[in-house]
Amino acid sequence: MNKQDLSESEMTMKVNHKIIVNAVMTGGLALAGLVGCNEDKSSMSDFFPKDDQNRHIRQLANAQAATGAKEDATLNAVHFDGSKLNSLGTNKLTLMLPNEGDDVTVYLNLPAGEATTQRHDAVVAYLKTAGVEETHIKIENGPNPGVSHPTASELTNLAKTDSSAAGGDASSGGDSFKSSSGSK
Repeated sequence: MNKQDLSESEMTMKVNHKIIVNAVMTGGLALAGLVGCNEDKSSMSDFFPKDDQNRHIRQLANAQAATGAKEDATLNAVHFDGSKLNSLGTNKLTLMLPNEGDDVTVYLNLPAGEATTQRHDAVVAYLKTAGVEETHIKIENGPNPGVSHPTASELTNLAKTDSSAAGGDASSGGDSFKSSSGSK
């Protein structure tokens, strides 16, 4: 054999080797897929609960919503249709329901008047039907004082939070970018 024949022979062997390796791998994968499918009878529904089932993410979202509703504890005009609670109002009150024996305070952020008195009665009636004893229900007029605070100190410090990468003066609103010519 000459050198050229040897190289053609080597090339043929390499090509044949690649074909054999690819055929074996393809066959092996196909066989593994068929065998694996025969043994594993699971489906996607086994891994993911149905939409109507109680999922952990929904439990987390509901817990956060309940915490927020209890913290805010305020009903506004949007929570009522006339003098009756609407679905938004009943949902918020449901989230605010206390543990057995605990008190619940609801703030009615509404203008004074007969409609507010009727709305007050609607809130008490809903909470009573939800199992809260009337002695544990407290209704306050006005916004919840525990969720707001004066902003004067934050406004004073606002300029201190504004800075720019160019090292500009915060009191100028951070507009300190200068072009290469030195003008703004």
